[in-house]
Amino acid sequence: MIIPGPRSLRHLALALLCSWPLLSLGVQVGKESLPDQWPLDGATLMLNGAGPREYGFLRIKVYVAALYVAKRDSNSAGVLDAKTPKVLHTRFLRDVELKDTLAAWDYYFEQNCKADCTLPKAQIEAFKALVPVTVAGETQTYLFRPDGVELLRNDKSLGKVEGAGFARLLLSTWIGEVPTTPALKKALLGEK
Repeated sequence: MIIPGPRSLRHLALALLCSWPLLSLGVQVGKESLPDQWPLDGATLMLNGAGPREYGFLRIKVYVAALYVAKRDSNSAGVLDAKTPKVLHTRFLRDVELKDTLAAWDYYFEQNCKADCTLPKAQIEAFKALVPVTVAGETQTYLFRPDGVELLRNDKSLGKVEGAGFARLLLSTWIGEVPTTPALKKALLGEK
């Protein structure tokens, strides 16, 4: 048996340290494992934060979500205003009726469109036409690019909605002034 000397151990430690991102397995949210990086358009986005979307006083977990960004930021305005790509990935833990999903979108779009904002009704309707039935175990992923957003279901594209303003409004439903839940907003922004 060969016992490595101190110099060999230093080299091994350095090699392990340099390959740390390759060894990373992601983040756990409850029983769900989410990746700590997301490739998009030739770039590798990093996990900004992740958490569960809970509903009602019983805190029923509906889905887990993770936000990926080019540069980590715990400030919602910083994330929303960044001109770099972003990804919001969700994995559903239970079925949700389509009518309930669409009603929730309408409510949060309106709540996050205040002051100088005008609701982009045509884009909202185009987006709602893409929204699928929500089934437990499936994923929905939102690819935010500077010119709009693409919706994926189980990694297959359902379509795109053009417009930077609409993309910002959509992301604000999670991390804006009136998020789906304050706890999920904090989690996505990497706050404890």
